[in-house]
Amino acid sequence: MIPTKYLLKMGIYEVECQGTKVKAILVDHEAFLDAKIVEFKTSLQNQGCPVVGIDFKVNSCDKKVELVILCGQNHCLLIKVPKIHSFPLSLQGVLADRNLCFVGTGIPDKLPGLTLGSENWVSVAGQPRSFYMNAIVEVCDLAAKVLKKPKLCKCGLAELDTEVRINSTVASTASSWSPSPVTDSKVMEEKASLPEMIKCIPDWKAVVFSDEDIKYAIYDACTCCFIGYKMLELLDATN
Repeated sequence: MIPTKYLLKMGIYEVECQGTKVKAILVDHEAFLDAKIVEFKTSLQNQGCPVVGIDFKVNSCDKKVELVILCGQNHCLLIKVPKIHSFPLSLQGVLADRNLCFVGTGIPDKLPGLTLGSENWVSVAGQPRSFYMNAIVEVCDLAAKVLKKPKLCKCGLAELDTEVRINSTVASTASSWSPSPVTDSKVMEEKASLPEMIKCIPDWKAVVFSDEDIKYAIYDACTCCFIGYKMLELLDATN
């Protein structure tokens, strides 16, 4: 049996998203989940605005959730659902935490059976279990309302990201996630690689993921977190 400290290291990835280094942790052992959720929530306390980008990766065959993805500024948690045989209270607590602002894109389309801001039911070891799923703000709607640009409601995530960078004029030295110029080479490189990434969508049922797989997996949640953070920061700066 592989010692625990080595198993934990196997699930750690360091990738770039939104022009910054992100620590992404893949949790595929139930015994590690509680500690990793505590670690993730601690990282949120250091970022100011309690914004969490959220996404779900679904198996295209049976439409079952394979990954739950939670992203803060520079810390992402990827939970391999089939490996979590119970529904730990720590995970339920995060999803129900009304102090967190969950931001995502297209979640109702991915999980039409999920009722946001309400009680839901899931089968755990053949037994029904209820849990509360916090409301998830649609990132396009949030940006459209804050920037007062209705057209943003229907734009894609990459286009929305560009628009936010153009309009994000808040200069806050206290922020660890300061606005990057729209011409930032790292961000532009990420966007240029999107079409190629889309051609190679990972198999979410896999047990091993490459750095590129993880970068693809967290892109939506990480970008939603960035945009949500910037929008709330703009609101904070409004008189």
